[in-house]
Amino acid sequence: MANVTAAGAHVRPDRSAVPRRLTGNARQATRGCPPEPTHRATPHRSPTPGAPPGDEGSPGEPPNGGFRSPAVPTLVDPGPPGPGVPGRGRTVLRTVFHTDQVATAEERFAAWRECVSRGVVVTTQEPLPTGPERSAFRGVLRAGALGPVRVSAMEYRALVAKRTPRQIRELDPGWYQVGLILHGRQSIALDGPPTRLWPGDMVLYDTTQPFVARVPPALSTGSVVLQLPTGQLPWQRGRLRPLFGRRLPGDDPAVALLRRLLLDLIGPVAGGAGSGWGPSDAGRLGVLVTDLVTAVVERRLDPAEPPSPAGADVLRLRIGAHIERRLADPGLDPTSVAAAHHISVRYLHRIFQPSGGVATAIRALRLERCRRDLLDPALADTPVSSIGARWGFTRPSDFGRAFRAAYGLPPGAYRREALAARPVPVGAPGA
Repeated sequence: MANVTAAGAHVRPDRSAVPRRLTGNARQATRGCPPEPTHRATPHRSPTPGAPPGDEGSPGEPPNGGFRSPAVPTLVDPGPPGPGVPGRGRTVLRTVFHTDQVATAEERFAAWRECVSRGVVVTTQEPLPTGPERSAFRGVLRAGALGPVRVSAMEYRALVAKRTPRQIRELDPGWYQVGLILHGRQSIALDGPPTRLWPGDMVLYDTTQPFVARVPPALSTGSVVLQLPTGQLPWQRGRLRPLFGRRLPGDDPAVALLRRLLLDLIGPVAGGAGSGWGPSDAGRLGVLVTDLVTAVVERRLDPAEPPSPAGADVLRLRIGAHIERRLADPGLDPTSVAAAHHISVRYLHRIFQPSGGVATAIRALRLERCRRDLLDPALADTPVSSIGARWGFTRPSDFGRAFRAAYGLPPGAYRREALAARPVPVGAPGA
């Protein structure tokens, strides 16, 4: 299964699947693909042994209660690469490669493989069956970013893609990946028997394990792949590992909800007026997608085991520093904080639940700043309402009620009593 990422390494990646040289037209067609990897791979423990090859699946009805998507897009879009296809509405995805852009049939798979190796987690790919069918290969890749979440919509004919331990050692971004099957059939094998996937199904896996993905001969598959940095989900990798490679059935309510959103995002590829989403919506959509992926995973985990706090603690410190810097901004609220860190509001509330919630934390910090200013003799002539407004309380009545609830006195009375009880410094007038 193809998987878009922006990661890379200074070390030389495994080029066993990448053609050494493309001629003019094929090279031109790959110019829209992501650039070559440039950053060093992170240290990695020895990966699990190579996975067995996946099977081609067997004919029959999908085990989703007869699920058939009412909007099965045909992703092969002959339009040119660019931010959108004229007349098809706005979209957050753009076509980065299409085999129809390669004039020579013999070079189409080579060009596809080159582009996938730049914008996809490095794999060894071969068309199925080999031989003359190589020249008949067709594929299209559309990609975009929703904040830190990367989205790839693609279609490709029969092939096998293998991610090897060597490739993992050389180039491992360490991302979670969620694949959605739109049409056709596919199988994926990690460290066990292959999992067969049908239209509407999803599968969770990551870049740290070898895998073999296979599209049966004489078939093509349309899929959407999400990539999320590990910090986007509130669990450590070991907690999620039992779910990797397992089929997430399309009739699961959370899977169905996420699928509908993804189908809407790629709507322009299927023809019509487009979904209306544009680049300015990307950040908000990334938060929504992350929240829905979290909901899909939660339904499969043991509810008696809470998410690991390790990653949440680090994120909480980072969010706390952000709040401290933005206290004076009246627009600082849970929604803006979540958007700034590309997480869902739901996850934000979970992180701050031990301290009573993020809104409570923001209010407590603002009140403490106001209290400190009220005790400052240099600000004795500053109106109480101005001090409240200085720290994000736009309505004096709200400031007064919140301060009294926290400190037992209205802010004006608190200031008077505190300054009256303050010792007069030696040498001051009246001493």
